[in-house]
Amino acid sequence: MNKSLKDDPTVEARLAQLQRQVDQLQQPRRRSILGRVLRTAGVLLLASGLGIGALTAAGVEALRIDEQGNVHILGAVTIGGPATVASLVSSGAVSGSDLTATDSISSNRVTASGTVSAETVTAKNIGATEDVAANSVTATTVTGTNVTAGGALTGATASISGVTVDANGNVAVPGNFRVAGESNRISYTSKVMGDTTPIDAATLASFCGDGDGCEVRMAMLNYDTVKSAPAALVTWLYCDATCDYWRTSTQLLGESLGARALGKDQNNVVNHVLYQPGWSCYFTDGEYTASQGTDVQRGFGLLVWVEYPGSDCAITIID
Repeated sequence: MNKSLKDDPTVEARLAQLQRQVDQLQQPRRRSILGRVLRTAGVLLLASGLGIGALTAAGVEALRIDEQGNVHILGAVTIGGPATVASLVSSGAVSGSDLTATDSISSNRVTASGTVSAETVTAKNIGATEDVAANSVTATTVTGTNVTAGGALTGATASISGVTVDANGNVAVPGNFRVAGESNRISYTSKVMGDTTPIDAATLASFCGDGDGCEVRMAMLNYDTVKSAPAALVTWLYCDATCDYWRTSTQLLGESLGARALGKDQNNVVNHVLYQPGWSCYFTDGEYTASQGTDVQRGFGLLVWVEYPGSDCAITIID
């Protein structure tokens, strides 16, 4: 019996094949994947640790780990929990909870239910429900609660809590716009009827409390569904060093001139700095809540009133 098995060429071939497989497993570059790798619809989910080797699917090398420990993935990467790597590159999409790379993250799409952090983040679309932080961010679209780029923030559209910057450098701000640093203008908007949007007296004084005063432009928007262009008023405002006492020049309204205005802030008497009878927008030294006005606090405000329900007000103050 033993002799017949030994002489059987089929058995000898099988033994040789098994020996070759053992030899391959003993080579460092041929170690198999130690954890499960599931490939579904072109997406690779890494279930546990990986050794060095390659995984092919449909004749294409789908996943490979080189001798330096770099993981090469053909398709998309989905990570169930936080991921911290030196560099993450994918020709598909990268998604996870928190994605952190000490070097760079590069992918067609980067999506995180938490934060994205890297030296450089490059993708067609970058989306995070929390923060995106990098020295350089390049993308067609960037979304996040806080988007921070120490260097360049480059993209066709970047959206940060509703603020958008398009490819032409235009900035759209849904609320009030303030610049921390040198700027010669401040802008405010208001949509809530009967409540003032506060304008800080110290800020106003820094613009209007010097010898040349400041220009005040106020516009009423969305008051006319037929003639959609905003209505506008312009005046020049001068105040003392603290903007306690203030005075305007003649108001400009189309081809007509409005009256001058003057007043004292925080004297329990509401005075309107700029307005036009019959309009919904008022620049005032009082403060209004639920359509009740007083002037017991320091500061000014932009007020939407009842003349045109649904209208919006905007004001820009230029030094």
